Amino acid sequence: MGRMFQFEGESISAWECRVVERAKHREFGNFEDYECRDRFIAGLGDETLMVIVTRMVTLRSSLLSLTQQRTMNPPLTLVGL
Repeated sequence: MGRMFQFEGESISAWECRVVERAKHREFGNFEDYECRDRFIAGLGDETLMVIVTRMVTLRSSLLSLTQQRTMNPPLTLVGL
């Protein structure tokens, strides 16, 4: 899949649909969601929006990682005290 860009005046939802539709014809295995996300962000026509969305994705990834760590290693509790 070559580099794609949001068309001038194209809505975010139309841009998203175009990225997802194009990805359907490619094989990304377990990384399809990430590939679509990354291509969607990289091709946004508004650079400020691209920066904001990138920061949001980074924050979300960090929060998910922290949540998974806490699930795997729950804090110790003192039972019966």
